[in-house]
This record gives sequence, C-alpha cells and structure tokens, in this order.
Amino acid sequence: MQVTTITGACAPLVRWVGGLSAGAPILSAGATRGIEWGDYYFVPVTNLSPEPYGVLKPLPVLVECSGEEHEWIATLLEVNLCSSGDNPVAAVENLKTYMLDIYDTLAEDDPRNLGPEPLRQLRLLREYLVRRPDVEQG
Repeated sequence: MQVTTITGACAPLVRWVGGLSAGAPILSAGATRGIEWGDYYFVPVTNLSPEPYGVLKPLPVLVECSGEEHEWIATLLEVNLCSSGDNPVAAVENLKTYMLDIYDTLAEDDPRNLGPEPLRQLRLLREYLVRRPDVEQG
C-alpha cells in the first residue's frame, strides 16, 4: 500500500493512504442529511469529463461543511487549491473548474517566470492530470 504524506501547513491534519485518508468517511452522492458544521469527507475525483483532461490517479479532495450557512469547501490539500459551493457537489465541481484553470495558466507560462509555489503546483497537477489528445479545445 502506497502512503503519501501531505506536507506543509496541513501536514498535521491528514495522512493519505492510497489516495484517501485512513479512516475518513467517503462522501456519497446525496449524503448531506445530518451533516454538521465541521464534518469532513474525502471524495476521490476520477473523472473530469467533458473537459479535455484525463485523471492519471484519483485526486484526493477533502470536502467539509463550514459555517452556520452550511457552506461547503472542497480542497486539494497537496496542491493547495480550494473552492466552495452551496452543497458538496457544487464545491467539488467548482474546485475541478478552478484546478483546470490554474493548470492551463501555469502550463502555458514559461517555467522560468513561475515562482516556487506555482512550479510546485504545476508539478503536482501533472502527476494527476493529462490532456486527452482525442478531445479538441473549445
């Protein structure tokens, strides 16, 4: 079993085992009843369709309920990206869109123009994503 440890500010919070946190619940579609503030789940993102990208390995996304208004936050901890939504599905979909926008922006830039953190993010995103040649860009 492959163990990947999250580094940085979130290191004390999460230890990843095979792409998912050991012992953490996995959020299934429609499972939002009874969710309380502070609850968190892991969602393995394995599909980015209809976008022109494939997933090389599941993206381990942390989804948590935050605040009294039940705002949902989806975070790709390792890459230091997050987005929010009114429900867990919206938060994950918004994160996927944001992640691909960041990936495209970083990949189009000359690496010499990127700082250490954007370079790290690009390197990590390339471990998870690949552009599918069979899909034309819009």
